[in-house]
Amino acid sequence: MSTPVSNVENVEVVVAQKVARVKKPSLPAKYSKFMSFGFWFLNKMDATVRDQLFPEIKLFSSIEEQSAFFQSYLDEASASNKIMRKTITAFHKPPKVRAEKKSRKTSKPVAAQSDDLIEKLIAEANGDAAPAPAPTEEKAKKSKKSTKKTEEGGASTEEKPKKEKKVKVDKYNGFKVPPKSGPRSTRCVNHIYDMIKEAAPTLLERDDVRTAFNNFVDCLRKYDTEIESWVPPKYNRYNLGIKIDINNKYSHLKGLNCRFKNEYSAYNNPDIKKTLTNDTNVILNTYKPLYELIKRNVVPYMEIKDWELKSKKDIDVYHKYMEKLERDIKTYEQSINQTRKIICEYAQKCLALQTPPNITTFD
Repeated sequence: MSTPVSNVENVEVVVAQKVARVKKPSLPAKYSKFMSFGFWFLNKMDATVRDQLFPEIKLFSSIEEQSAFFQSYLDEASASNKIMRKTITAFHKPPKVRAEKKSRKTSKPVAAQSDDLIEKLIAEANGDAAPAPAPTEEKAKKSKKSTKKTEEGGASTEEKPKKEKKVKVDKYNGFKVPPKSGPRSTRCVNHIYDMIKEAAPTLLERDDVRTAFNNFVDCLRKYDTEIESWVPPKYNRYNLGIKIDINNKYSHLKGLNCRFKNEYSAYNNPDIKKTLTNDTNVILNTYKPLYELIKRNVVPYMEIKDWELKSKKDIDVYHKYMEKLERDIKTYEQSINQTRKIICEYAQKCLALQTPPNITTFD
């Protein structure tokens, strides 16, 4: 038995490839909110006006034109906001009301003017001269403001006595004390003058002290751009500013509350170090004559005052610490008494436990 043979043709199967969808370009989010607001705002208007203004916000333009339009707003937002604030302020600002100026001219009454006109016409008809017009109130006021005349001969008014010029008093008695807000190089000088005035005021009357003081001020002024000085703080007021600190290896001027601005640059630069050493010697040699004149009166006074202030401060600190310890002792005593009370209670309980309880007996 034969089997039927079927002819099978080869059929090519074509599979359609998936085409990737191309995403349409859209307006970025930071610009689309401006477009959305503009569209919403224009819809509030009349339809005719709305359709005319749609192209102004680039509603139907390309993405590139819309992006460029809104980016121009962002670039000019800062300047636009300033103008907007000024406009709002000007709108709310009340208008200026100018006060009406009162006219100084006083007009004649109508009746008086008509009477004068009638008299003038009658005089012209009779051929007489016209009567002189009566003086107005304005002329009377001006006459009151005229200068006063003397009783005899119409002499000119008396001249006011000139004010005497105030004579400036030198409160420093010739000492070149610079202002406290003056150059940084001379601010320490105010402290030296105050210490002399406080410790020995009679020294300020001596010419040699005045000369030495002024020479020192002139010397410091030459170093305005190189030196900075300061007034010592209150707690070191009697410890610094007069004595020269010769033991300080960095700067001998620290005792005078002075220092060179570039002194730290001298560590690795021998040229700068040499210059600073020479300038320091010049300043110290100028200060030494003044120091020799005032040290016997000012330095002991400053040392005593410094001891008084610091010892008083330390005594206050120790007193406060002693008071604290006394409070701690009271707290400890209360704790000890409470502990003793607890010990007594425990002792009584121990004694009670040592006594046997009542034992039950049976008949």
